[in-house]
Formats: sequence, structure tokens, C-alpha cells
Amino acid sequence: MKMRFGGAAGPIAFERMRRMHNGSWDTITVPMGLALRTSALLEPLAAAGFALVEEKFHQFANGRDARSDAVDGRDRRNAEELSGNSMTALSESDGPDIDYDRSEQKFVLRKNLLDAPYITKLWKIELG
Repeated sequence: MKMRFGGAAGPIAFERMRRMHNGSWDTITVPMGLALRTSALLEPLAAAGFALVEEKFHQFANGRDARSDAVDGRDRRNAEELSGNSMTALSESDGPDIDYDRSEQKFVLRKNLLDAPYITKLWKIELG
């Protein structure tokens, strides 16, 4: 089985909301935030076996060495394997189905034309 992921960095807030369920109102906790929204927009654009990540995710992860986050021997081995997966920047031709702003040289992410655009560079990570 091959999976795909979308990745974004930033705060996620949890809000309490009410919804109708089986004829009565239930209180539920819902995650909110630009990072969650952006990862949801990126996931369907990623190829199977890849993660597609945005600029803030790249900035956050680029300076980190996965090996330094390892806690025990097993985690260290897994982290070393993951640290070999490099991020490759996408060009306009790599994402022909994604809107692209040539003046900014960045991709434009949004659900539809009425949705506020999120303009960012994109990187892909091969998941193995």
C-alpha cells in the first residue's frame, strides 16, 4: 500500500462546537487553523508514496537533523533512515494541475476561486 500526505507548519487551535446528531445537539471539539487547512489542500495533490509540503514546513524541518530527535536505539535507526529522505523543490512544470503565480514563482493553493489563496513554494518528500 502506498500513502500520500500533505504537510504544513503552524498553530492548530481546538474549538468547541455544537452539532446535531441523532436528533439532539452534541458538543464536539474541532481542530482549526491554516496549517490544518493547508495540509488538507496538499494531500490530494501529492503522488502516492510522497508527502507534499509547503514553505513553513520546509523552513521548520530543513534545519533539523532527525537523528538528534531520537530517544532510543530503535528510534535513532528509524530517524537515520528518515533523514536520508530529502525535500525536493517543485517547479511550475512539476505541478501542472496546481495554480502558479509566475511573478511570485510560487504555487497558489485554494479550494475554489471564491476561497482566499495561500501562496507558497512546494517541496516533495519521497516516503520510501
